[in-house]
Amino acid sequence: METLKTIETILETFFTAGGAVLALWIYLHDKRRETIKNLAEQVIAYNALEQEYLAVLQNQKDTPQQSIQTEMRRRAMENEKNTNMVYPDMTPSKAKSYRNLL
Repeated sequence: METLKTIETILETFFTAGGAVLALWIYLHDKRRETIKNLAEQVIAYNALEQEYLAVLQNQKDTPQQSIQTEMRRRAMENEKNTNMVYPDMTPSKAKSYRNLL
């Protein structure tokens, strides 16, 4: 009888710990998905902001938006705050595809 109690206690502990680990994994997975979704939406918003700035600059400089955009993205890549030298080229549709994967 004592052996059955011990086995029962071990199984209860095992399943309780397993449930806690599973709950933690689900929480972290959901948190990760929410972060990716938020970052994708930020890329979409920053692209809209970039388009607005390009329209204003085009009116001031009388230069094609594509030329201004290429120059500004190159400058952003070379900026000292962009330590990894990442070229900002993610489009809203690519960001939406990441958001929609979730």
